[in-house]
Amino acid sequence: MVYESPFSSPTNTTVAGVFNVPQDAIIGSTPRIRIIMSETAWIESCVTYPLGETEDYTLVIDDLYCNSEGLGTTNEFIDTITIGDAISNTSGNNSGYADFTDMVVHASQGETIDFQLTPSSHDFTQYGEYWKVFIDWNLDGDFSCALCPLFSDKLF
Repeated sequence: MVYESPFSSPTNTTVAGVFNVPQDAIIGSTPRIRIIMSETAWIESCVTYPLGETEDYTLVIDDLYCNSEGLGTTNEFIDTITIGDAISNTSGNNSGYADFTDMVVHASQGETIDFQLTPSSHDFTQYGEYWKVFIDWNLDGDFSCALCPLFSDKLF
């Protein structure tokens, strides 16, 4: 629990507080925020109660990821990415970098997720395409863990 009102507030009164994100919070993690308002008493986080409401929100621990950017997209760029049934994104030329972290794939431990990577329509037989997919499994912000590069391919 990060906040508990010190008293029962009068009807239609806004309450305010603060919470601090721990210094050791896992970067990239998405802890849930649960807010409970009850008419009768302070309520525990996982119970059913007679009068009031519970709302859940997601807090994203912002990343400190290393930068990566292509400097030239005249001949090649990522055109379409498909990941499982959740993401099908035709992004086109983004001048070397685009942030699509608002697109989310939900997965269970042990689940297999397919993906498809499509380059721009340029003649890749002339330039070649090197693909690499990384996942920061240990959530430390650098994609350098042993299992982080999970796919590599070179197309000519």
